[in-house]
Amino acid sequence: TKTAKGLVEILLLLSELKKRGAREISCVIPYFGYARGDKNHPVPKFGKDAISANAAKMLLEVFSSYADNLYTMNVHFFKNPGDNEFPGLKGLKIHNLDAFFLLARHFRGTYGFYNYEKPDEQRPVPVLIAPDGGVLAFVRKVARAFGWDYGYFEKMRNPDTGKIKIISKDIFVKGLKKPLSRD
Repeated sequence: TKTAKGLVEILLLLSELKKRGAREISCVIPYFGYARGDKNHPVPKFGKDAISANAAKMLLEVFSSYADNLYTMNVHFFKNPGDNEFPGLKGLKIHNLDAFFLLARHFRGTYGFYNYEKPDEQRPVPVLIAPDGGVLAFVRKVARAFGWDYGYFEKMRNPDTGKIKIISKDIFVKGLKKPLSRD
């Protein structure tokens, strides 16, 4: 759901299903809007705190009133692969599907990247870069499984403006004389 309208439509459908006596309801939302943030940050344009993390929690509380299962993909409020419980929320089983392995297999096959199952030193070894430390656990798990290199950049949010700055970080890669950096 990319819009608030889409979320309202889902809630109306869930309500109707419950009214009609559905015994178990599973909801599939591949893109869970407002679940991209894992923290509230000061954003002057919108007041003291951004609402994405709180909005996700409120939506999950409403979903738990109607649905038994929620299937979604790579939400940011879970920090580790396999996490499926939102603190303080009961009654809703959240299935946070992981697209990282699927994408890695696709790119390995499409671009001929190094394959640990058929080692070939001539094949390029990709470097998976997490955009921040919050996604690092997911990237690390995939990179290790495929025998690839990995790293991450760090983000800093300006408390006055709400703007995000990515801080350069050296990422060391086998075979390179210099580390990768984002300038």
